[in-house]
Amino acid sequence: MMAKHYNEWTSRTKWLIPIVLLLAGLFTIGLKPFFAPSVLSLTLNKPHPDHYQVYINSGRGYNEHEQRSVEVGTLDPESTLKFFLPARRIHGLRLDPGTTSADISITETCLISWKGSTCWNAEALLRLTTPISGITASTYENNALKLTLVGPDPALALGPEIVAAHARMTRLPSLLVFVLGVAALFIVGAVGPPLYRLIAHVSEIRPRDHSTEQLFALTLTFAFLIAAGFTALHHEMWRDELHTWIVGRESHSLLQMYQNTRYDGHGFMWYLMVWPLTRISENPAAMQVLHLAFAVTTAYLLARFSPFSRVQRVLLVFGYLFFYEYTIIARNYALGVLFLTTFCVVFAQSPKRFVAIGIILALMANTSSHALILSVGLAIGYAVYLWRDGILSRPLARSLSIGAVIFALGVCVEIFIALPPSDLGLDYADRATTLEWPRIVRVFGLFESAFLAKRPDLGISGWSLLPLVFVFRWARQPGVLLFFLSSCGALFILFYFIYFGSPRHHGFVFLALVAALWLAAYQVPVSVSDRAERIDLAWQRISGIVFSVMLCFHAYSGYLSTHQDIVRVVSNGKVTARYLETNGLDQLPIVAFADWPTTSVLGYLSNVRQVYHPQGHRWASHVVQDSSRLNWPSQEEVINEASSLSGERIILLMNVPISDELVHQKGLRPLAQFTGAGIASENFYLYLIEKLGNN
Repeated sequence: MMAKHYNEWTSRTKWLIPIVLLLAGLFTIGLKPFFAPSVLSLTLNKPHPDHYQVYINSGRGYNEHEQRSVEVGTLDPESTLKFFLPARRIHGLRLDPGTTSADISITETCLISWKGSTCWNAEALLRLTTPISGITASTYENNALKLTLVGPDPALALGPEIVAAHARMTRLPSLLVFVLGVAALFIVGAVGPPLYRLIAHVSEIRPRDHSTEQLFALTLTFAFLIAAGFTALHHEMWRDELHTWIVGRESHSLLQMYQNTRYDGHGFMWYLMVWPLTRISENPAAMQVLHLAFAVTTAYLLARFSPFSRVQRVLLVFGYLFFYEYTIIARNYALGVLFLTTFCVVFAQSPKRFVAIGIILALMANTSSHALILSVGLAIGYAVYLWRDGILSRPLARSLSIGAVIFALGVCVEIFIALPPSDLGLDYADRATTLEWPRIVRVFGLFESAFLAKRPDLGISGWSLLPLVFVFRWARQPGVLLFFLSSCGALFILFYFIYFGSPRHHGFVFLALVAALWLAAYQVPVSVSDRAERIDLAWQRISGIVFSVMLCFHAYSGYLSTHQDIVRVVSNGKVTARYLETNGLDQLPIVAFADWPTTSVLGYLSNVRQVYHPQGHRWASHVVQDSSRLNWPSQEEVINEASSLSGERIILLMNVPISDELVHQKGLRPLAQFTGAGIASENFYLYLIEKLGNN
């Protein structure tokens, strides 16, 4: 028996060895040079503020995806910050010392790699580094590089010598890469086939027997509820979340609530759900409970009725989008995800329930503009499915017509509500009016960020071709293919021309993928030859594995985001509001600047119904995003306008600090500052204006 196995092994190695050597050689020559991971350390005296960031230029500019952040203790007399650098060539390094104006002192910077370490003292750093922005002075004092920071975005370029040292110290020898490549290929050749079969098995997407999934679904949903509930308890809601609560709280009727939301550009459904809660509770946590209930329902539907494997379902519900963006952050998007999931469940079980499907799509359309796009895409794909499979018949025409009318009315209502007035004023909208190649590349790069749950990069990479894997999978299912392509196309038009958005918006591209895979499992593909059938079956396995790998990225990003949310304050709005209430300062007139960030504070103030917004020169209960708010006053103008208001004592609420010179000049009394928030603009500074007649 041993001789037989030996003969089989030797017969395979006759052709395996030259192939392995050839592949390893091509890999080494074609992709060199190779770099190892490394660590950049900075030693600081009396570190302030409490977090630092390093941005890495890997050839396409500095971007948030390449950000490395480190927190430090503000009371430590000296701290060494360690930033892990990626295993690739670096073209530039930029240090961002938090967002608070201060003085910091760097005594030493070291680069540590597998070859050893190289350090630069403060005197060398003064020669090598270059201030980019927000640094008014860079001097050598007391054996340290002293940086004087002013403004919210200070930045220091670490210089080409450090970058060159990184390339020299982290570069891997080609021979080492070749040897490692040969070893890796032999290992893959030995364990690859059985491992592939195992992964393909746990990545199979097919209809499941729902009657046998109830216990698993309940267990997974319970685990989801515990984890999400614990995280939500530690989550400080920020402006985007609390704006809905404030609008509901200050709207005395549905008509007034509609008028208060005309500039928001969102569907009315989430406001409609929150409005009754504001009548029975003054605590915005009630909104979190409602939002969590919607998310838990979605998790149960996914766990019980989706065609994904159990491993995929676990990764999906605990992934970045489903667990964090659409569960922990209480926004309107969770409702759209719930209706999308409900549509998939109803379609898989009873595709002829036209009225129910029309109602679901109409409700989904009224949750957000992004969900509206997916609902229209679903309707298009559903129509193609009905036409291709010959399901339409005269007895079903009446119910189909009713469902179509309901959906059409829902779309019209959403468009009517979401279209803002002509004097809309969005100072943060990233939009375009003409076609420009860099922006086109940036938008198509969203496939990578949406599918891998990462921050948007600056361009297209090989990962941006991931959709092709699934497009080929659906080549025999035109309804599914048309739904996915039309939805992604419309979303990209929205991202390009209207508002580029953030990961929660880009996540709808991933939602379109999940829905398409779900629906495809319950649609009979077009008949083809036996050979094409075998090719298609193999591609189904490959695409299923690719989807599982994507879900691993999502689960990892979900863990990172959840961990950061628990251990670090997202917004200081809640603690600022508690300070005002505890000290009786919520009874005084409040001037809030800037208007949108300070919403986080107003949402937690139960006794304050209006604050003064210098941007719009008005008292308001919530931010009205019209064009009058686009003229930003200077800090001195804000103080002067606040001083002109009636009242002997006025609270000035800022989300950036006022310079010491201006505080002294205007006679302001600093009360408190709340810094260190994960969202930089959600740090707050309180000042008291007294004796207005003397200022």
